[in-house]
Amino acid sequence: MDIKPCPKCGCGSNSEEGQPFPYAMEYEHAGMVLFKVVCGGCGAKAVSNTMKDAISDWNTGDVV
Repeated sequence: MDIKPCPKCGCGSNSEEGQPFPYAMEYEHAGMVLFKVVCGGCGAKAVSNTMKDAISDWNTGDVV
C-alpha cells in the first residue's frame, strides 16, 4: 500500500531530493507493538495496531 503525501502540509507531493516525506515505522509503547506513519515535515501522524490500518488512516486524512 502506497503512502500518500501529508494531508496537513503536503510533504511528499514532489520527489525533489532533500524534501521531507511521510514514512512508516513499527515501535513499542507500554509493551505493545504499534505502527505509525509520520510526516517528516510537520510531524503529523497516524497510529494503529497494524501497518495496513496506520497507512489507511493516513491516506484518508485521519491524522493528529
